[in-house]
Amino acid sequence: MARKTAEEAERTRQKILASGAQEFALSGFSCATLDVIAKQAGLTRGAVYWHFKGKEELLLAVLQDITLPVEHFFSARMGLQHNIQRLQTAIEQTFINIESRQLCEILLKKSENIAGANPITERLHKVQNSFTSQMQHLLKSAISKGEVDAMLDIDVTCRMFQMYLSGLFFECLQCNLDVPSHIKNALDIIVEVLLKPPARLLTAATTLVIEKNTEVC
Repeated sequence: MARKTAEEAERTRQKILASGAQEFALSGFSCATLDVIAKQAGLTRGAVYWHFKGKEELLLAVLQDITLPVEHFFSARMGLQHNIQRLQTAIEQTFINIESRQLCEILLKKSENIAGANPITERLHKVQNSFTSQMQHLLKSAISKGEVDAMLDIDVTCRMFQMYLSGLFFECLQCNLDVPSHIKNALDIIVEVLLKPPARLLTAATTLVIEKNTEVC
């Protein structure tokens, strides 16, 4: 009997989390209410409070429980093209999966006024850091395999791609687009840049050589 009660409690908790994610994504943290969240979950306000002390604790649980596919796309065993394909699939899954899409929408509302440390901003930074770390590993792996220029400036390239993909995510969430096609086009551009990087993405030593060769010509 105790096991059944624990299972039922977990199912109730998952209902609250799903309803909370939906409401935070739609209305933002400031405007979301536990009354609406409870109603959408088919529960009473008291049931919500049995699992969570308040709206802040529920938000923290939502932010912690949902992992975006783009946080885990890199494979050290694979080459550049396969990892880019994995990234494309991860981004597509982020928008196909309801929970992942809702988390992205919550993160876009990171500027909301939340007392104390802003957990939405912290979660966004965690996603950004995870993506940057994976891109660094991807580029180092590609360099070691001779797939891209050995003098590619990894830090500058990663920052550029992070800004580029942040814009891609915003457009896919806010605009009426053919999302798969838009994602593919964006990643095709990334591959083109990696295979033929402009001088500004190369280290200073390489850039100096290019400039000297240009002067000689």
